[in-house]
Amino acid sequence: MNPYISVVVKPTLECDIGCRHCYHRPEERVKGHVSIDDVDRLFRMVSREYESAWFIWHGGEPLTLPLSFYKQVLDLQDKYFGVSNNRVGNTIQTNGVGIDRKFANFCRDRKVNIGVSHEGPYNDVLRQKSQISDANLAYLSKKDHVFSVNSTISAETVGRQTEIYRHFRDRGINQTLS
Repeated sequence: MNPYISVVVKPTLECDIGCRHCYHRPEERVKGHVSIDDVDRLFRMVSREYESAWFIWHGGEPLTLPLSFYKQVLDLQDKYFGVSNNRVGNTIQTNGVGIDRKFANFCRDRKVNIGVSHEGPYNDVLRQKSQISDANLAYLSKKDHVFSVNSTISAETVGRQTEIYRHFRDRGINQTLS
């Protein structure tokens, strides 16, 4: 059995905002999602071949799918990887629009990392529509959620990394600049 694998899963290509730096063209951002049967097949194959796995739920925008989808997904992971062990982990990489307290608490309780794409005071430079608020990020910070903010540096913000970093640091929010 192989020791470890990291798997990027795109459960949907649908997205609720248009980010300027997205590598999916607008015509690719279509409705529809991976079937639970396909997810079941994926988990079965990975669990047979690897001692542990990390699944990164990416998109499109993964939170255009309902919470019920992720409840089914994690139930399937329990089936194949076991409950309460270190064989499996998850990150949902999101623009943050679909995060509400119910979803955030579900992720906290199931130990799912939430990766939020956000550029702080320059968030509107790369996104056509405002995303998650600082208040929601503060809620995630204060409620023992496992999450981080990922900021993309663009031509417009290349000289602003310190300012972006401080924006999140001063709010007690972990951040990665890329």
